[in-house]
Amino acid sequence: GQPAHPVPSPPSAPEPSSGQRRWVWLVASTLLLAYAVMAYSATWSKGVSFDEGEQLAVGYNIWRNHDLRIEGANGDLVKRWATLPYLISQPEFIRRANPLWKNSEPYGLAHRFLFELGNRPESLLRQGRAMMVLLGLATGVLVFLGAREIFGPLGGLVSLATFVFNPAMLAFGAIVSTDMTITLTLFGTTWCVWRLLHEVTWGRLLASLVFTGLMVLAKMSSLTIFPITAGLLLVRFI
Repeated sequence: GQPAHPVPSPPSAPEPSSGQRRWVWLVASTLLLAYAVMAYSATWSKGVSFDEGEQLAVGYNIWRNHDLRIEGANGDLVKRWATLPYLISQPEFIRRANPLWKNSEPYGLAHRFLFELGNRPESLLRQGRAMMVLLGLATGVLVFLGAREIFGPLGGLVSLATFVFNPAMLAFGAIVSTDMTITLTLFGTTWCVWRLLHEVTWGRLLASLVFTGLMVLAKMSSLTIFPITAGLLLVRFI
């Protein structure tokens, strides 16, 4: 039979020098810092959005009471991630005897948690939103790395700049909602699948498993990874 030929890796630009790499990372870091400042400062004086209070109250309830009954439509990733600072700041929370907790009423629970227990709602929001900015930064890093791998350093910087100044990414970058978690994990999983289709290594396989697990925890729309993967397979076969 004919000898098997190795699967070629994705096309990439020539490797830059060490000095060029430093400048590329300096520009990328500056862009990411600008993103963090713009996204976070834009929410500094904004009130609670539609379901932010719900995500924060339900997430804190999960940490405190190990209770998963309340609000199962959205993924638990954003709830747990955004409320990690509460494990240190320890805000007051509703008692288990309260009817809102017993009857699993997420919006009533959120209103009481934010405004009726003596907590400072602006502090609770800022803690959760700061955690969401970190997810936005992680998404920006993935955009840069993925574009750089295919299009080279300049392509990576152009893609990152497009992400940083994208109104949607800025608007949702510091809001406690599932939008940023599914954006990060779905994009990360897609990139991992694409890289696995070119070369299977233990590192790539582990990254795929991590991103896929987080994606499933992020939102039920993670099922869109199936048609996305089918499309990548078709492109790779062609």
